[in-house]
Amino acid sequence: MEDGITAVHVPRNTPLESCCTIVEIDNLRILVNFGTEYDLSLDIYSDLEYLKGITHIILCSSDISSLGGLIHLESLGIDVPIYGTVPIKILGRIEILERIKVLEKFHSIGSSEAKQDRVFDKIIPLKYTQTVELSDGIFVGPLNSGSSVGGSVWKIRKNEQEWLICDKVNHRKEAHLDGLDTSNISKPLGIVVNSTHVIKEQNTRRMRDKELVDCIVKCINNKGKVFIPTGYSQLLEIVMTLYNHKDTQELTMALYSFYGSKYFDMVKTILEWTGSSILQKFNQEKENPFNLLNLKFYNECADCEIPEDIIFVIDKHGNSGFSPVILPGIAKNPQNLILKMSDSLQYKERADSIRAEEGGSTEVKNSNDASLSDAISDDKSISKEASSDCNQVSKKARQYQYSHSIVLSPIKYARLSTTEIETEYKKSKKEQDEQEAQKKIDSLVKQKIEDSSEEEEDRKQIFNRFWHELQDEIETMEENITYLDFDIKCAGSELLFPNPAKRKPTDDYGEPVSIQKDKEEEKEVEVIMKPEVIQKKAFRISIRKKQTIEIYAQIKTLLFTSESDIFNLKIVLSGIGSEKIVVYGEDPILRKVLKEYFTCTKTSMQVLELFDRQKLEGIRHTVPLKIRNDALSHIQVQKLGNTLIGYFKAKVQSAEKIPILEIDGMENIGESICVGTAKLSELRQIFIDEKIKADVVDNKLIISDEISIYFDKQKLILEGDISKELYQVKKILSQSIACLHSE
Repeated sequence: MEDGITAVHVPRNTPLESCCTIVEIDNLRILVNFGTEYDLSLDIYSDLEYLKGITHIILCSSDISSLGGLIHLESLGIDVPIYGTVPIKILGRIEILERIKVLEKFHSIGSSEAKQDRVFDKIIPLKYTQTVELSDGIFVGPLNSGSSVGGSVWKIRKNEQEWLICDKVNHRKEAHLDGLDTSNISKPLGIVVNSTHVIKEQNTRRMRDKELVDCIVKCINNKGKVFIPTGYSQLLEIVMTLYNHKDTQELTMALYSFYGSKYFDMVKTILEWTGSSILQKFNQEKENPFNLLNLKFYNECADCEIPEDIIFVIDKHGNSGFSPVILPGIAKNPQNLILKMSDSLQYKERADSIRAEEGGSTEVKNSNDASLSDAISDDKSISKEASSDCNQVSKKARQYQYSHSIVLSPIKYARLSTTEIETEYKKSKKEQDEQEAQKKIDSLVKQKIEDSSEEEEDRKQIFNRFWHELQDEIETMEENITYLDFDIKCAGSELLFPNPAKRKPTDDYGEPVSIQKDKEEEKEVEVIMKPEVIQKKAFRISIRKKQTIEIYAQIKTLLFTSESDIFNLKIVLSGIGSEKIVVYGEDPILRKVLKEYFTCTKTSMQVLELFDRQKLEGIRHTVPLKIRNDALSHIQVQKLGNTLIGYFKAKVQSAEKIPILEIDGMENIGESICVGTAKLSELRQIFIDEKIKADVVDNKLIISDEISIYFDKQKLILEGDISKELYQVKKILSQSIACLHSE
């Protein structure tokens, strides 16, 4: 009996960090990730017909590239169970809300659907090493991938056979995470690996952190600002690295995002999903490590000058989020620094025509820093009145600064005037008062109906009956008029009841009495202002047309990745000991490079590339069979020492207790059946368990560099000089392989 899975490639027009594939096992079709770009559009999927018939969805991370497409499931008519870890459910919702808010505010892309994040209520949260049964005998469960909080490597198990789905893998321990957990992985039959690991740079964490700190400290010492566009999962590692280093822990940091504060608040509640260093610090100091006092959160940017030293924005492309608001100002100053943490940032190098005309570009590049600092010092010494000199210095700075550019739509926050704010507030306050008054009327009418003796009565009749009582209990905004004015203004009208305004108390002579307490209460009500109302009305956001922004600030590339490079990935996968590796992804070049590298380094016995669909076969199981005596003559046997190994062609007929082999008439059809294990990898593992060196080379099992075992069509061949090792090998085979003994 053979078991296996089939990996199906889901075609997309644009490569993403997280790949998308479908795993078919028995009658199940499991979709691994359903991500999008940061516009949350499904246009990158060239054929959505692949998604038909999926039965389950599993998520590998909380990034948009892994789960951005979930908000479209309802429109696609897909209603299947979704599985992910607890952080993926919590933090993934925040990432989706962030993108929806950015698209609505800064890109004028709204949606008619309300509460697009409600799909996250359907996610079934799982813990690491926890498994869930999808069908009879088929289980799936997440393991710690080490790439992000809640990031997962998924294990699929059937009949004690396991397969791994590795989207993002990180082998090393980070500032806020532990590395890949391999303790619960035991010799899977196959591993499906993301090919994007090819572009990850080989670098140690110590070197990476040192380079990060040195760049930031140098820039701030030169009176510059550091601008870092990044994603939420990457932000946690960067912030914790800076906070834990003695040279940067006192620096002020600002995060510009709509849900940044909410994201950190949620991370504080799931510390058990972070690294052991975080938990150890929490237990020692009794203080949440993510309570970063020097990190301030902003969800608007109305001030031209940002006081903080380090500025973070949630944006992995450089032209979205708050980047169009902040970047134009940062780009003008050559003292500022832009850290490029991801290769997806769309900064383009621009040829400097002035430098090309002068020649000697190499010398200019080498003297960049010194010349630029001279230009800046000259700029400081020039007075404001000398505008022509300032322009010359600006040209000089541009001449020596290596320039970049980016295409974006600049966004400007304009603060409203006091009059405009008051007008907007009065308008919103009036709407709020009307809503509250209506609620009071509804509650009072409901109470009157309940107190009424009649069982059912029309609401309008109740309202008219208790009109005067309601007027005494409800404050209205009607104009206060006297009875005389009422008779003049309302003459000939259909209004047959007295003044609808609230009756004011009078003295013995009929003069109105002013009560100071009522005025004080009215002032208090007027002072109460909801912060969200003020915030929405205090600024006007204007979005300009797309233009090319020239960047004269310094740009430093530091790919602060949380994934393994291919060299360390090879070591991790070799230690797992899988028989097959399937490389998948959108980029065919990356797939080919990773496949060839794994093949050359012998990471696994067989390395395959996923083009359209790829089957990963399971192992052949040994089952008890009943064989008739007259069928033994059909078995081809081979002598191995004092034993015989038999081969035959047959099919298994089901029975109540023990299956029966039917051999008659099966000579020309059917698959050859070996009485024993028919895979060299299984034989190799037998010797490995006995602490004997064994390797599979060119379809041969080499034992101790002297003895070879291989299959010749239907025969098992054992070659080697007669020695003690040969007899030891024969003995191990006799004990491990089911065989027919000669009499």
